[in-house]
Amino acid sequence: MKLKRYLLGEELDFQRKIFFWNMLGSGVNALATLVLQVVVTRLFGEVRAGIFLFAYPLAQQLLTLGGYEMRPYQATDVKETFPFGTYLASRFVTGAAMMLGAALFILLGGYTEQDACLIFLLCTYKLFDALEDVFHGMFQQRGRLDIAGRALTLRVVLSTSVFVITLLINRNMLFSTLLAICAAAVGLVLFNIPEAREFVKLRPSFSWPPLKKLLTVCFPLCAGTFMLQYISTAPRLAIRSLLPEEMITYFGILFMPNFVINLFTGFAFKPLLTTMASSWVIGNRKKFRLIVFRGMLFVLGFTILTILVGTWLGLPVLSMLYHVKLDGYLPELLMLLLGGGFNAASVILYYAITVMRRQKSLVYIYAAAFLIALLGARPVVGHCGLMGACVLYTALMAFITLLFWGALLLFSYRNKYGKEKGGSR
Repeated sequence: MKLKRYLLGEELDFQRKIFFWNMLGSGVNALATLVLQVVVTRLFGEVRAGIFLFAYPLAQQLLTLGGYEMRPYQATDVKETFPFGTYLASRFVTGAAMMLGAALFILLGGYTEQDACLIFLLCTYKLFDALEDVFHGMFQQRGRLDIAGRALTLRVVLSTSVFVITLLINRNMLFSTLLAICAAAVGLVLFNIPEAREFVKLRPSFSWPPLKKLLTVCFPLCAGTFMLQYISTAPRLAIRSLLPEEMITYFGILFMPNFVINLFTGFAFKPLLTTMASSWVIGNRKKFRLIVFRGMLFVLGFTILTILVGTWLGLPVLSMLYHVKLDGYLPELLMLLLGGGFNAASVILYYAITVMRRQKSLVYIYAAAFLIALLGARPVVGHCGLMGACVLYTALMAFITLLFWGALLLFSYRNKYGKEKGGSR
C-alpha cells in the first residue's frame, strides 16, 4: 500500500513538472512577443513601429512553412510510423522552403531596402522556432513535455533579452535582430541537443520514400495552417495599404490580448494531446470525447472572463504598456477578444481531427475561409476601417470553428457506425 502511494506521488510530481514547464515555456514565448512589440513601440512611436508590427506577424505566417505544422502529427505519432531522423531531415527541407518564401515575398512586395532587410532578418529569427520544434515534438511524443518547455523558456529568454538590451543601447532594429538570431542559434544548441541525444540519434535521414510520405501526410496541416495565418494577416495587409500608417500599430496593439486566450488554452490542453491520441488509438472514444469537451468548455469560460476583464482594464493597461492613446477603441478590442475565443476553440477541434487522421478535410475548410479573406479584406477594411478589420477576423474564426465542429461530429458518427474504413482522408 505504501509503495502504491509512493508511486502515485511520484507520478503526480512528474505531471506537475510537465504542467509547470509547459506553462512557463508557452507563457514566456507569448510574453516575448508582447515585450518585443512594447519595446519597439515605446522607442520608435506608433508610426515607425508599424513596420515591425507588420513584419513580425508576417514572419510568423512564413513559420508555418518552416514548421510545416508537423508538431501535432509528430507528437501524436505514438506508433512511431516515422523515425526521428526522417522528422529531422524534413525540417531542413521545410526550413529552406520558409526562407525561399521570405525572399520571394520581399522581391514581390516592393519594400524599401531597410524594410526588406528587417522582414528577412525576422524570418530568419523565427526559423529557429521551426528548427527547435522538431526536437520538442520528439520530447512530447515520449511524454517529456517538461524538457521541451524548459528548452523553449531558456532559448526565448536568451534571444529576447539580447534583442531588448541591444535595442535599448543602439536604437537599431536591424542590428538587434541580427544579434538575437545569433542568440537563438546558441540557445537551440545548448538547451536542446544534449537532452535530445538521450532519446534519439541526431542524424537526419534523407531517404526519399519515407521523407516524401511524411511531407505528403503533413501537407494538409501545413496548407491549412498557412491559410489560417494568412486569414489572421489579411486584415493587417489591408490596413497597411488602405489606412494611415499608424493604424497597423493600433491593430497590432489591440490584437495582442487575443493571444491570452490561446496561451491559457495551451496551458490546459497541450499536455493532454498525447493522451488524447492514445485514447483514440486504443479505441477509448469516451475519454477522447471528454478531453475535447473539457477543452471547449475551458475556452468558453476563459473567453467570457477575458472579455469581462478586457472591458474594464483592457484599454488602460494597453495604453500604459505601449504608451499609445487608445481612447474609443473598446469595441474593436472586444471584437478581437471574441475572435480569439473562436480561434482557440478551432485549435482544439483541429488537434482532435488531426488525431483522427482526417487532416485532409481541414484544407477544404481553411481554403473556404482563405478565399473569403482574400476577396473580402480590402472591401471590408476600405468601407469600415479598423472595425471592419476586427469584424472580418472574428467572423472568419467563427466560420472555421463551426465547420471544424461539423467535421468532427461527422467523422465521429462515421467511425461509430462503421460507415467508412480508417485511414487519413
